[in-house]
Amino acid sequence: MATNKNFVIKNGLTVGTTADINSSGVWIGPTTGLIGPQGAVGSAGAAGPQGPQGPAAPGGSGTAGPQGPRGPQGATGAPGSSAPGPNGPQGAQGPAGAIGPTGPQGPGGSTGGTGPQGPTSQLQTSVTSLGVGTAASGTTGEIRASGNITGFYSDVRLKDNISNITESQQILQKLRGVYFNQNEFAEKFGYHDHSKQIGVIAQEVQEVVPEAVTIAPFDLISDVSRSGENYLTVNYFKLIPVIIESIKLHQREINMIKGQVK
Repeated sequence: MATNKNFVIKNGLTVGTTADINSSGVWIGPTTGLIGPQGAVGSAGAAGPQGPQGPAAPGGSGTAGPQGPRGPQGATGAPGSSAPGPNGPQGAQGPAGAIGPTGPQGPGGSTGGTGPQGPTSQLQTSVTSLGVGTAASGTTGEIRASGNITGFYSDVRLKDNISNITESQQILQKLRGVYFNQNEFAEKFGYHDHSKQIGVIAQEVQEVVPEAVTIAPFDLISDVSRSGENYLTVNYFKLIPVIIESIKLHQREINMIKGQVK
């Protein structure tokens, strides 16, 4: 609306002119200092293309916000596997405790019955020399005893086919009692007694009393000759029966001669 001016509002009719409005109803007055009525809002124009993104301005580190409230406790998890851990090192042994006092002796128990006899031992052993009731001599193969040595058997209940020795004199006539010294060959079998000795010859005894001859112990293994040479020895105890019968025969002859002399 104009102020301080004379103007005519044209209502489709020409009503005259003024200094500000011409005959056509167009405003011709000054263009300043006037405020016209607000026009209707025009429709929005189409959006223009998006411009390029501007550079990112460096932002400062923001301050930490306040701690939020504690959330509810979660559900209990499944139990883990129970794997055994390694054994720890063994501790040092503690000191031994003091020995307690000896308790009173209890009464002796009754003697048990005799058990059955066990099997005969087959233990075999060997020694260089043996002393029974006395010290061993130290000489290889020698046995010394302070009492009698008893072995084998003589009980008649253990013997069959008993007969007298009838050729005792002929047997003794073929045997020799000899002196001898061992030779160097005997040293190979562990003998070192070079003193003068007395005995018989095994080969001569074997011809007339083979029962008294066997393989020498140094050459014997599992009842056979170790060397294969069959070195011999004599069981002198088995010559005693021959000597007994020979003495008896000589005594009978002596008695006969004495009878004839009378």
